[in-house]
Order: sequence, then structure tokens, then C-alpha cells
Amino acid sequence: MTYTLLNHIQGKIGSRWAHFVKENGVDQLLIVAVDAAKYTHKVLLANFYGDILIKPFEIDASESGFN
Repeated sequence: MTYTLLNHIQGKIGSRWAHFVKENGVDQLLIVAVDAAKYTHKVLLANFYGDILIKPFEIDASESGFN
């Protein structure tokens, strides 16, 4: 017997993620990668397939940097 909530390798949370991706499709996903550092952070935006949509840019580790 297989339980529908726990049939993913990462358990219940992984199953919800897999269901979300299957339901919405990978074309609707945006990957935001953040390299958090002490003073400035690097940010990159890509799609599910790894195509870079916005080249890496830096933001300050302050409220003004996030705005």
C-alpha cells in the first residue's frame, strides 16, 4: 500500500512540491538564487532549466539594498 502524502523521496513536503510543479508546470517557476554575504549579496534570476534571465547583481545588506 502506498500513501499519497508520503510517496516522494523527501516525504510529505517533497510530495507537495512535486504536486505543485506538476500542476503549474515548470514554465511558471522562477528561481531566485541569493549568495548571502556579510556586506553585499549576489542575486541571480533563472528559469527551471537553468537559463539565466537576469545576470548576477549585487545588493547591499541593508534595508536600502533590499528596496
